[in-house]
Amino acid sequence: KMRLSHSISRKGLTMVQRTSLYLLFGLLLGNLGCMKKQLREPKPETCNAYGEFRLNESQAKGLSQAKKQQMQQEAQVAFQQALSLDPDNTEAILGLAKSQLTGGSTDGAIKILNAAVQKSPENPAFWLLMGRCYGRKKEWSQAVQSLKEANRYAPQDRTVLRELGYTLARAGHIDEGLGYLEQMMPKDQANYNIARMLEHIGRADLSPE
Repeated sequence: KMRLSHSISRKGLTMVQRTSLYLLFGLLLGNLGCMKKQLREPKPETCNAYGEFRLNESQAKGLSQAKKQQMQQEAQVAFQQALSLDPDNTEAILGLAKSQLTGGSTDGAIKILNAAVQKSPENPAFWLLMGRCYGRKKEWSQAVQSLKEANRYAPQDRTVLRELGYTLARAGHIDEGLGYLEQMMPKDQANYNIARMLEHIGRADLSPE
């Protein structure tokens, strides 16, 4: 009995114990394999979160132009990786367009958004950002058209109503712009806001009475 006990302790474990440990190690190795695969292939939302983080960081004050460009490029890579995993991912498409816009390529952003609305014309977020892009270029008729498409698919969205109202006013369509703003605020406040905006751009002569 002592020899048998000594033999077991020298060999370490019984057959049942060794089998159990092999199974346990197998499960652990399998889980590690899955974890490594997840690290190699991150989820689209992880890529988007990193892209947004780098894009926001690039707007910090005091950064050199080279550092800003580096951060914006890293953001673009992150959004592109998200799209490689999910080609129709809305946040990645918007992020990629925003990174173009932030980097000074308004036309690049519009190109991305034009492709997006061809595939998903019912997505108001694409039209809203496109309207902002055309607004940055001061192409007001295109901006209004894009924002009206956004309003078509999201008629109660306050951001869309506000952007459309002010953009119409910038385009010279004061009364129509007021009509959209009055859907989200009292008439007096809408008149005041439009008047302040027009005064700011040097067109106080167009202010509503």
